[in-house]
Amino acid sequence: MKQMSLLVLIMGVMPLFGQFSGKYSSFFNGDNIRLELKQKDKLITGTMTDSQQNYVIAAEKTAAGFEGTAKDDKIGITFLVTGNLTPDGLDIDFDVEYEGSRTDAFLVNFVKEGKEKNTASEGGKKGKKPIDKRIIGQWKHESFYSSGYGADAMSGSNVQYLSFNEDGSMTDMGNEASISGSNYSGNSGKGSGNGTVSNVWYYTKGNQIIVYTLVNGAEQETPMGTYYIEDGKLLITATNGEKMLLQRVR
Repeated sequence: MKQMSLLVLIMGVMPLFGQFSGKYSSFFNGDNIRLELKQKDKLITGTMTDSQQNYVIAAEKTAAGFEGTAKDDKIGITFLVTGNLTPDGLDIDFDVEYEGSRTDAFLVNFVKEGKEKNTASEGGKKGKKPIDKRIIGQWKHESFYSSGYGADAMSGSNVQYLSFNEDGSMTDMGNEASISGSNYSGNSGKGSGNGTVSNVWYYTKGNQIIVYTLVNGAEQETPMGTYYIEDGKLLITATNGEKMLLQRVR
């Protein structure tokens, strides 16, 4: 059975979300840092410069942001980097690998050129866009699958938890999976999820859920799909025709 997650829906209807190209700056550890990135499809390249060093960035886009390396172009120091969009710009986590183990080094908060710190997060919500109050709350999406027959039979389920928040943000609250067969069973337990989806908000218009983000300071919005609510159930039909049935948790 094909299943959709909240993040799949969002990424499917927000082709501009995750655009990293641009110039960024940060003041970190007493030094000014400049960052410039260029994105082509899933590939992200660029440079990061402070008063002492220059790093070459090479990364690849992921569902949540990007992952790659930052390599000093003179002495060869290499950091493993993970980037995530924020309302202000970009957070990059720098790690080092030592004896096969990845260790956290430091986190730098970059502000995108043309933005002011702590204003973009309000910019996406300042319009007070309408939200159908029936949607607000926590929901779960269950999917089931099975294969084989007799002693070879296997079945499983996956439950994803998500929240449509009153302020227009959306939160991935984790998922729980289980699997069973003729002589085995297991349960993953509920994970914590990815948290609030950065730089993306939603509102409702008629019977549609609209998601929107800020790209170069301007709002970009696209319909997530139409919705129908009855008896604690929320059915979302995406623009490509796929359906996701949610049940209210609270």
